[in-house]
Amino acid sequence: MFSLRKVTVLLITFFNLLALAIAPEIPPVLQTDLDMWDRAIEKYQEAHQHADMPFARHNYEYANFNHIPGLGDEALRLGRERGVLFVGRTRARLPSEHKVYFSTVIRPEDLLGQDMHLDNKVALAFWRKGINGPQLIEIDVLTDHHIQWPLTPYDRTVGHH
Repeated sequence: MFSLRKVTVLLITFFNLLALAIAPEIPPVLQTDLDMWDRAIEKYQEAHQHADMPFARHNYEYANFNHIPGLGDEALRLGRERGVLFVGRTRARLPSEHKVYFSTVIRPEDLLGQDMHLDNKVALAFWRKGINGPQLIEIDVLTDHHIQWPLTPYDRTVGHH
């Protein structure tokens, strides 16, 4: 019998392959990416718990938004301006193989948020930064409770790793 995690991995792999056929700029998702994405979602939940607000994810993903021109560039710009939510990092034998994972917050009032039709929702763009620079992995959409996200400056969190 398949576990929920295995089914999720299979579905994500299938949709990533489909997305690669449609939009080749979407990077392949690695097992480490999935583990860090789980950690990111835990951090989103913790931020909601800290604010004493309910956590509600909506049924959206990166593929719902990859038709928006400049999506990744604009989401990254917002993170560089406002800060990022640090998720974690991996260490490898070679420093060039180290990866940093983080999320950027896209609010409904941002121009990008308006292009995404977020309305009363907030999007969190989940990133992997390795030797090839930041790569957008996934986008989560949550009900916007106007919480204070625990953001840190991009350069301190991501820029030097």
